[in-house]
Amino acid sequence: MIEEAVAAVKKAESQADDLLRQTQGNCAGIIREAEDKAKKQKEQLLKEAQKEAAARMEQAKCQGEIILAESAQQAAKEADSIRLLAKSEEEKAVEAVLNALIE
Repeated sequence: MIEEAVAAVKKAESQADDLLRQTQGNCAGIIREAEDKAKKQKEQLLKEAQKEAAARMEQAKCQGEIILAESAQQAAKEADSIRLLAKSEEEKAVEAVLNALIE
């Protein structure tokens, strides 16, 4: 009877060891899967962030070009106004010199 009990205990220990090894293997597999999934998610998030950054950069570039074009137009208008004013003042100066010479 003691031999049967010892054999039963040994069998139970063996089964427990087998179950423990199986569980440890399952845990390792689950951990690897979780790590792989996390790595893939990280890569996906990084790609999305880079894509978003590129889109924002392109949008900023377009806005910058629009602002630059508007500034160039404004500068051209101001230059034209200054030219007209200068021409007007030049004509007045010439007229004043001619009047001074005539008098």
